[in-house]
Amino acid sequence: MTGPLARAFAALWPYLDALPPAEVAAFERRAAIVESAARAEGVDVAMVAAVCWQETRLGAPRRGETTSLCGVRIAHRYIADDARSAALAARSLRRHRARCGSWPAAVSAYRTDGVCGAARGRGYAAGAVMLAGRLAPRYVCEVEGGAERDGCSG
Repeated sequence: MTGPLARAFAALWPYLDALPPAEVAAFERRAAIVESAARAEGVDVAMVAAVCWQETRLGAPRRGETTSLCGVRIAHRYIADDARSAALAARSLRRHRARCGSWPAAVSAYRTDGVCGAARGRGYAAGAVMLAGRLAPRYVCEVEGGAERDGCSG
C-alpha cells in the first residue's frame, strides 16, 4: 500500500494488501482523496476516514449512482464523484463538529441529516468514533515514519 492513510487501514486489515492489484490501486486512490479532503478542511483525517469507511469501505463494488465514497447525498441523490463526495463529507463533518460540540454528536448529525446527537445516528456515530480511535495512532505512525518508528509496530 502507498500513502499513509491506505497503509494505516492495511495495518488494521491486512487483507487489503492481498486484493487484486487494480482494487489495491483504487483503494489507495480513494484513501488519498479522503486524506486530502480532510486536510483541506482542517478536520481529523481519521474521523473522516472512519465515516467514509463505514459508508463504502473505500473500495466496495460500485453500482452506478447508488454509491458515494462517503455516503454523501444531495437532493436524495448520491454523489458518485469520489473527490466531491470526500470534500462534502469533510466540510459537513467540520461544520457539524463546530455546531454540535463533539465528534459523536457531529457524526450522528452527519448520519441523520443534521440533527446533533440524534438517537437514530448514535450507533453509527459510536462505530465511527471507535474506528477513528483505532485508525488515528496507525495513521500518525505512517505519517511520522511508518512501522519502524518506536511504538508503531504491531
